[in-house]
Order: sequence, then structure tokens, then C-alpha cells
Amino acid sequence: MYEDEKIRFKRVHGYELNLDNPKSFNEKVCFKKLFDRDPLLVVTSDKYRVRDFIRDRIGWEAENHLVPLLYVTDDPETLQKFEGQYIIKPNNGAGRWIIVEDIGGRKRYTVDRIGQFFDISTREIIMYCKNWFKTVHGSEWYEWSYGMINPLVVVEKLLYDNGNIPYSYKFCMFDGKCKMIYALNRDDITISLYDEEWNLLPVARKGHPIGEVKEKPESLDKMIGFAEKLSKGFDFVRIDFFLVDNYVYFGEMTHYPGSGHGVFEPAEYDFELGKFWE
Repeated sequence: MYEDEKIRFKRVHGYELNLDNPKSFNEKVCFKKLFDRDPLLVVTSDKYRVRDFIRDRIGWEAENHLVPLLYVTDDPETLQKFEGQYIIKPNNGAGRWIIVEDIGGRKRYTVDRIGQFFDISTREIIMYCKNWFKTVHGSEWYEWSYGMINPLVVVEKLLYDNGNIPYSYKFCMFDGKCKMIYALNRDDITISLYDEEWNLLPVARKGHPIGEVKEKPESLDKMIGFAEKLSKGFDFVRIDFFLVDNYVYFGEMTHYPGSGHGVFEPAEYDFELGKFWE
């Protein structure tokens, strides 16, 4: 069973995927996506419905830290253009978006990883969004939770920090405890890895050069506190935040980072990180 997943894993990591007794972090990600059917995985993977989960866990304070919502629909035909800068995305996937920015008095549209365009029509936006619904994100990788989400198109305000897309901070939470933090630069390529005390780890992710060493964020404890509340009851979940002038905004919750195929360098760290996942 899952022979293609085992073949991919061996090709990427260089060792056999052990689903009977997983030890490494990536083995445990694969085990989770193949066998864990907790309904909360569906709720928290949903980029729209997770808002209510966050409100329930965090309480009254949550509303102030959710990215402002402009529109949500299950029918892309109802989409229109909005004032200001914003992002259009599906609630059931990753790597799919339309980022709308004001550049030199014109609207610039960054569409998925296709490219950047100026002044595209509403009809073109609708067609891009309809194309998102033609496939289920992660299905080829057995990412169960995404296939269980009722698809929606979500429009949110585009966050900016000093004129740029903000950095994202990704907290790897094991049974409610933070053990590793990704600091992902604005280019979405360079990554620095830190422990929960903000000590730089001598570890890299293959294909992602180590980014500049960043000062400890003033809001680090705030983000960890939120992440601890949100991750309670999950053996593992990654919880993402954005910082805008040190103000915290929730990003997303992810249960299958890299789909179990993200390579750590050195490879031994894969097994070190896996020890935190019980």
C-alpha cells in the first residue's frame, strides 16, 4: 500500500519510509497524512473556517489578529475587483493566489507562480479561480485533509510591512510545545531555522538558502503563546504568523509541511526533530 509514496520518499531522502515505526520528522508527517483522520485536521487546514477555530481557542483577542476579510464565496462568478491591495486565494490549498498591488498607479496581479500581469480583467480573475477548483490540492501527495474541505474563494487585505510583503514566522508545535521556528524571508525562498529561544540552528532546508540572521522579534512570546493555545491536542502542527510593525497576524495552520518530503541538511536533524513528536 502507498508504494508510490514510499518510492518518492526513498528518492528524496535516501532511506526507506518506515510506516510501521516512523522515527524521523518526515516519516511522521507521511504517517499523519496517510492514516490520521481527525476531523479537526480538516477544520484547521481550511483557510477560511480556521477563523472560527482561532476565535474559539484564543477568545476575544483573536479578532484583532485575523487578517481583515474582504469577501468569501463558493461561486467565483460573484467575484469583483476591490479597492486597495488584497489577495485572492482558495481555502483548500497552498501555492495558489492572486496578489493585487498598486504599482505606479496601476494594479499589478501576481498569479500563482505563473507570473505578474497589469490590469487583467475580472473575467480572467474568475477563470483563474475556477481553475483552482478543477484539482484538489495535495491529492497526488495523499494530503487527506485538503480533499475534505468544501472549496471557497477567500479575499483578504494584503498585509504590508514598511512597504513590503511581511516576513512569515512558522512555529513547529509538538503537543503544544514549540521546538523549531522557520523565519521565511519575503522572497519566499531563503529560510533561517531557530529554536524556541531564537537561537539560530545549524540546519538548512534543501533548496532554500539560509537567510539573513534576524534579531529576536519583539512579539516572539506573543506568537508562541498563541501557537501553544492553537496547537493543544495536536501531536504536531505548524502554525504561521505574519508580523507588521511587530504586530501579530495569524497566517495558517499546516499539518503536512513539505508533505513529508522537505529535506533537512544535515539529514540527521530529521531524526532529531522527530524525537519531539510522540
